[in-house]
Amino acid sequence: MARRSKADALGVLHQILDLYNNKKYSAEKIAEHLDEQGINISSRSIYRTLRTHKDTAEDYRHAMAEARVLLDTVKDTSGTELMETANQLMANKILENVRNIQEVDIEDPKELFNIMESLTRSQVNIGRLKMEFSKGVTAAKNALKAEFTNILMKQDPETLKKVLEAIDKLEVKYKRGTHHV
Repeated sequence: MARRSKADALGVLHQILDLYNNKKYSAEKIAEHLDEQGINISSRSIYRTLRTHKDTAEDYRHAMAEARVLLDTVKDTSGTELMETANQLMANKILENVRNIQEVDIEDPKELFNIMESLTRSQVNIGRLKMEFSKGVTAAKNALKAEFTNILMKQDPETLKKVLEAIDKLEVKYKRGTHHV
């Protein structure tokens, strides 16, 4: 069994990775920062920890970048879009873990399949909500067209034509908290 690092033993591994990745601290600066908190660990030990956990640090950096992009992308997006994105990310992470499994160490493999089934069901429900929203928009546009046709057909056919064209061009995008046309 491998010997635990001092960073691991002191419970500061994640803090070291955070300071290194996010604040871009050097090993020396991390040691100073931790010393100010009363945690005695040498910069050499921190350097060894960073070298040993290079893959973990890279995964962490990648996850942080992915999260930033995701948050920027979906900040004005509807709830269904957010759920769809979250489901896709979760499904991708689970599939990635399944691909990387060297041996099956899941106590209950049925739990993994239940999670995947739940994500799939959720994705189907999100798709259904989007279809219902789209049908509602189409029905509203058709109702508007019918009403304007009744009102303007005899009085002003030219205006009616322009109104119907404008209604056909309308695209409704649902964003969180508001409706944008």
